Amino acid sequence: MRKALYVGFWVFFTFQLLPVSLFSQISPGPATRTFRPPGDQRVMKLAPPPAAAETRKSSLTVKSAPAEKFTTPDNAVQTFFVALHVKNYAFAWKSMTRFSQNQFVERFSRSQRISEARARESFEKNDEEVRLGFWNKFREDSKIVSLVPLAVYVVSEINGDQATVQMTSGGIAHLIKALREGGSWRVAYSETFPVKE
Repeated sequence: MRKALYVGFWVFFTFQLLPVSLFSQISPGPATRTFRPPGDQRVMKLAPPPAAAETRKSSLTVKSAPAEKFTTPDNAVQTFFVALHVKNYAFAWKSMTRFSQNQFVERFSRSQRISEARARESFEKNDEEVRLGFWNKFREDSKIVSLVPLAVYVVSEINGDQATVQMTSGGIAHLIKALREGGSWRVAYSETFPVKE
């Protein structure tokens, strides 16, 4: 009896799946794809995927600093936030504008009561003092970092060496500035989110 029950369940579930898996019709159209199970009057329209050139999704892998990471404003912004998310602070530092770097140096210098020269050296070397004393807290306090894994980056405006990138994740959008410095784009973090003293 147990064997008959097992066979009955197998037959039931197999025939439940067959109409969808074997007989479904998928017909691509110019703008959407239509999915229609046989005998079903309902139609579900699936929107086409966004063009790869228009959006950039987080890859969450930032290991080195190749120049191509900074060729477009959206690449620069994505690079910074992904690096911050995966705790690659040396790469996050390289992704920032000089003004943002100077602001971070001043903040770290004041908080640790050390000279700006020593603070800058800590950032450049990415030593333990700056990782523990600044970056980890900065990452924890950042409300944006939690949005990084599913974020999409789109250049919303570009004007010469200045651009605005829209970072969207979970229905939340942030407009983030990027600047071109020395031929490469950098995230203008401090210009976007000025520190209130």
